[in-house]
Amino acid sequence: MSNKIEEKKKTIVNYIDYMSDDLIDFIHQLTSMGTLLNKDDLRKLGKVSDEDWLVMDTAIPLDYARSIRELHPNFDEGNMVYDYSKKSFGEMKNLNDDLASRILNLNKNS
Repeated sequence: MSNKIEEKKKTIVNYIDYMSDDLIDFIHQLTSMGTLLNKDDLRKLGKVSDEDWLVMDTAIPLDYARSIRELHPNFDEGNMVYDYSKKSFGEMKNLNDDLASRILNLNKNS
C-alpha cells in the first residue's frame, strides 16, 4: 500500500472523533455497500426517506422522458425517478442530486 493511502487512513482515524455523525454514517454506508449500486442504494446515500421512497416510481412516463431527452441529452446518465411525494401529479427527480447535496453539506454540521 502506498504511503499516501496510509497517511489518509491515519488522518481519518485521527479525526474520527471530530467528524459529524452524518459524515460517519455516510462513510459507513459507502464502505458497507456492494460495488454495483442500484437506485435504492443511491436514495439511501442521498437520505431519501423510506416514506418518500414509497411514493416514488422508477418507471418514468415515456412521453415525458422523450421530451426531456430532446432538451437534455445526458438525461439517461442520471438516476431518475418519478416523485409523487410533494405534488399530486408528480415530478422528475434525479437521485444523484440528493446524493450530491448530502456530500456538499456533510461538513456544515461538523
